Parts: sequence; C-alpha cells; structure tokens
Amino acid sequence: MKKNHQLSKLISCILSVFFVLLCSGQSVIAQDLDYIQKPIEFIDENGEVMAVFIPYSVNNPPPISMRRVIYNINKDITAYGIATGATNFYLTTSSEISLNIVINPQVSSNIGLYDVSTGKYGFPAGGLSSSGWNGVLKPSYSGTFSIAIRNNSSQTANYSGTITV
Repeated sequence: MKKNHQLSKLISCILSVFFVLLCSGQSVIAQDLDYIQKPIEFIDENGEVMAVFIPYSVNNPPPISMRRVIYNINKDITAYGIATGATNFYLTTSSEISLNIVINPQVSSNIGLYDVSTGKYGFPAGGLSSSGWNGVLKPSYSGTFSIAIRNNSSQTANYSGTITV
C-alpha cells in the first residue's frame, strides 16, 4: 500500500513538472512571435505606403474558413529578378490578401504589390524574408493590383503556396 502511495506521488510530481514546462514553453513562443511579427509597410518608389502586411501570429491567427478566391502559385524567379502575378485584382482599403508562400531554396526575397494603373511596385520598407510569407496584406488605397515577388539573391528560387483574395 505504501509503494502505491509513493508511486502516485511520484507520478503526480512528474506530471506537475511536465505541465509547468509545457505551459512555460508555450508562453515564451507566444511572446517571441508577438515580438518578431509586427506589421510591415510596403513602400513604392516615391516613399508612399502602398499596403501593410500583417503576419499571422498567436494573436492574429489565419482565418478558419474563407469564402474567397484561392490562387495557387508555383513560380521560379531567376537571380535578382522580379515577377508579377498573371492575375490582377481590384482591391479597396477594406480588402485583404492572405498569403501563404514558401521560398525554396531559402533566399533573400520581398513580396509586394504591383499597381497596374501606375506601374509602381510596393515592397516592404526594410523587410526581407528568406523562408516565405504567412499573413495578410491590406492595400492603403483602392486600385488594380497584382502580387509582385523580388528575388534579391544570386540564385534562382521557387515560390510556392497560395494567395487568397
């Protein structure tokens, strides 16, 4: 009987320590995500804000269901190249473009918007990614846009995933 009681205490202690470690780890991860992932302004050649990118995080998770149009992307972009999407979207300031794009190999890149009417590109102000983009892009003004991707590296990279408008 005494052994069962000791075993029960030991199991209880182990589970308590495991629970504390598990909860502590989740809280640190949430804090790190909130610190690292802040909104990024997309600036055109004239310094005007074209859009704002808001990364998904613990406090801003991706929508569970969307009744919007989903476009697949699977594009190779050569070294130092810029590519625009084949599809143009009319967007307003209340529009959102959800991005889930992976870069392979992981190279320095930007994702942005191309304003079809003005011919201007809007890329992140000082923001690069080498792994991809998972968040929402909100235009700062209404217009006809296309997604733009700029490869800042000396090698060809593949960009794949989805764009939801």
